[in-house]
Amino acid sequence: MSMFRQGVKTTDGSAPETLIKTSEDSSQPVAKDKWAESQARTTTGPSVINAGLTVKGDLESDGEINIEGKVEGDTRGKTVVVGKGATVKGSLFGESITVAGTVEGKLEATNVTIQNTARVTGDIVHKSVQIEAGAYVDGRVSPHLGGAEVRPAKPEFITNKPKTEETGLSDSKKI
Repeated sequence: MSMFRQGVKTTDGSAPETLIKTSEDSSQPVAKDKWAESQARTTTGPSVINAGLTVKGDLESDGEINIEGKVEGDTRGKTVVVGKGATVKGSLFGESITVAGTVEGKLEATNVTIQNTARVTGDIVHKSVQIEAGAYVDGRVSPHLGGAEVRPAKPEFITNKPKTEETGLSDSKKI
């Protein structure tokens, strides 16, 4: 693809704001202004579900999703943020999830932050989790590594048998 400036000068002698692109498969030039081209090169901002909006259905984004309203469905994004007044009925998936509002569903992410105003009913699968004092969580909190969930081992040394005087442990598990 070749690119060249149009041969016209503006009244102040500067180059014009229009670029001409000629595609390799077409002899027709295609004009694009600098603003549109710069917008195409920049990354998009977060997708926002505002406080007055209710979405019924699944959401998916390659970037950040900020939820301030209501969502009934699963949400997948690189970063998912549930605001203080927001309500989500569905699962959240992402690299990073931050919850300040209400979620009824599973949370699965590398990094999960549950803020003190949050109310989560559902399991949390994470690599790293932070739950602030005052947050409400009703569900299982489980670490995962490399996509496989790691379950804590059952402590075998806990039994209902009486302790021995010698070790303080039950007869079945002397050290």
